[in-house]
Amino acid sequence: MDFASYTDFETHFSEYFTQCVALRDDAKLMQAKRLYDNVSQAQATLVKCTQDPEERARIESQFAKLSEHASVRRMLKDMEYVDRLLTELDDEEGWTLLHGGKYTVKYRKEDYTVIHSLKIEAVLDAPLLNILVLVYESDLYSSFIPFLKFSNIGYQPGMLSKIVHCA
Repeated sequence: MDFASYTDFETHFSEYFTQCVALRDDAKLMQAKRLYDNVSQAQATLVKCTQDPEERARIESQFAKLSEHASVRRMLKDMEYVDRLLTELDDEEGWTLLHGGKYTVKYRKEDYTVIHSLKIEAVLDAPLLNILVLVYESDLYSSFIPFLKFSNIGYQPGMLSKIVHCA
C-alpha cells in the first residue's frame, strides 16, 4: 500500500478507516491490525517524502483521527492482549505437569493471586471450527475433562478474555 500524494492518501484513507473498523467490529482482529499497520507504514513513508509542512501536518492529523477512534483503540488494545497471550503460550516457566501422553495438562498458580491457569496441549486432527467451539464453550469443560467436577464462566470482560471457574 503506497500513497503517491496527500490527495491519494485522503481519497483512500476513509475507505481504509472504514475497512479497519469493520474488520475489528467483525472480530477479524488480525486482519484489522494488519490493515492498520499497512496504513501506518504508508502514512509514515508519505510524511517522510512530503516536502510541504502543511501537507505533512494534514497527513499526520488525518492518521491521528484513525488512531483516536474508539473501535481502533479497542482493536489495538485487543491486539496487545493477543500478542501477550501468544507470548504466554510459548512460555514454559512455572508450569506443573498434571498429565502427559497424547495430551498434556499443566497448571500454574499466578503470582500474587489465588488464580491458577490451566494449559492443555494436544495435536487434534479435527476441523478448526470444532476446535474453536471446544475452546469457546469453557462452561462445558467438566463434561469432557475427566478430573473436573464443574466449570462455568465467571465473567467475560471482552471478546478475547474469559474468567472460568473450574473445580
